This record gives sequence, C-alpha cells and structure tokens, in this order.
Amino acid sequence: MPNGLHSGIASRNLLETAIVRLADGGDPMSASIHRTSARDLLELSDRELAAVEAEYKHCTLTLRASPELRIKFFDFFVHQRAILDYLAHDIAAACTSIPRKIYFPLAAPGISAAKFRQKMDKEWMPGLSVGRPDLFALLDSVQPYNDNAWIEAFISITNSNKHFALMTCDVADCQGLLIGVPGFPCLQLGDRGIQKLRIEAGGVLTFRGAGDSHLQIRGPQLIEPTTRMLCDADRGIELRISKWHEFKFAQFPNQPAIVFAGIVRREVARIADSIEKLMPS
Repeated sequence: MPNGLHSGIASRNLLETAIVRLADGGDPMSASIHRTSARDLLELSDRELAAVEAEYKHCTLTLRASPELRIKFFDFFVHQRAILDYLAHDIAAACTSIPRKIYFPLAAPGISAAKFRQKMDKEWMPGLSVGRPDLFALLDSVQPYNDNAWIEAFISITNSNKHFALMTCDVADCQGLLIGVPGFPCLQLGDRGIQKLRIEAGGVLTFRGAGDSHLQIRGPQLIEPTTRMLCDADRGIELRISKWHEFKFAQFPNQPAIVFAGIVRREVARIADSIEKLMPS
C-alpha cells in the first residue's frame, strides 16, 4: 500500500475513533476544547476542498473518478460532520440532562418536523427547547424538512461512506444557460450556477456592454435553466446553452459533485458561526 494512502487511512481512523469516543461520553472535555477542535477543522476545510478540487479537475479529463478522489471526498465530508458533532457537545451542556450519546441531531429522510422535535425533547437534546429555545430553533432550522436539500444529501453520503462503501461519482450530462453580452462577463443558470432568477415588476438586471453601454433585462419575469426567450430585454443580450460532462452524486443531482462539496463547506461554516454567536466563549 502506498505510504500516502496508508497515512491517510491511519489519520482517518484516528479521527473516527475520536468521534466515537466523544459520542459515547469519552473523557470529560471542556467546551473550549470542543469548539477549538471545530475551529481547527474549519480552518483545514478550505485546504481540503482545494485538494479535492485539484484531483477532481484531473479526473474530469478522463471522466473516471479515481480512488484518490473518492477518498478525498470521504475525508472532507467526514470532517464536516465532525465539526457539527464537536459543537453539539457545547449545545448538550445547555440541556436539562446530558444525553447518553452526543452528536449533532439530523432528521432522517422522511421524518416530520413534529417527530423530530419530539425526539429532540425526549432523547437527543432534553429540555433544550425550554432552556435555550434559540439553540433549539437553530437546530430545527437546518433540518431537511425545512427545504434543506443539501443536508439530506449530506446525511446520506456520509452515512453510506462510513458504514457501507466509498461513495461513487457518476458521470452526468451538465447544462448551463449563459445570459449576457458576448465578450463580457455573463450570468449562469443551471449546473454550476443559480437555479432560477426572478425579476420583480419594476426591477432590472443590468449587464455591461461595449464601451460605456449598459443593457438591461426588465421585470416581471422568471428566468430558469430551461428559458429560451426573454420577455423584455435590450437587444444585444443573448441566451447561450453550454453543455459538458462532469461528476455528480446520486443524492444531489442538481449540481456537480464539487459544487455540492462547496455548498456543504459554506453551510457547515454558517451553522458553526451561528452557534458561536449564540454561545460566545
């Protein structure tokens, strides 16, 4: 086995052992250690994601997801989950009784809000809804039933990676709608772009044109990746279709795999920041 791969597996095993120890109660640790650990992993995240992206770009040349890419994705997602689990220990300290197993509570697919909140009150974070309703509301807000498609996919991918097998990245057809003036920066919808754009009545979207000119799309109108004609726009603004092949996760088919990883990075950092603000050191 190559030394680099062996050391990567070893470090991952150590991390997973630490997570299991924390989940089982483990050695008493102060909240500052939990938070410091989360901060350390957050700082590492950007470097990890850059390494994933470098291997990802290499693999797109052959359209084959290498074992190295799948392992880098695995490490990245496990570390993101660990950030949430570390911070859960600080939250658990605000409960009326410390849960037997502490981890960041995430509702399984199909679980209703009522069922999740009941489990939170009785088992996962007892008394939190009364003692710290602000923290309870934060945990509730990030659940899949609140239109958080990313976290449902994140749960599925991390669970599959840890307990079943390394994730697979399937080659998929990608398509983007490019809007703008040829030769100037454009707006992209679809894969690697936003999913839809609504311009309200009286609103405008302005694009730079030749010289000092500015061209506009005027509302009201809804622009989606399938849009092929604008309702009210200046001449010179064009719609162009871009097609290519890239990797996607079956659990999150709306965006390429590397874009999904970036979404996870951003959202986990946002959750961590919100917890920090509600529980300042």
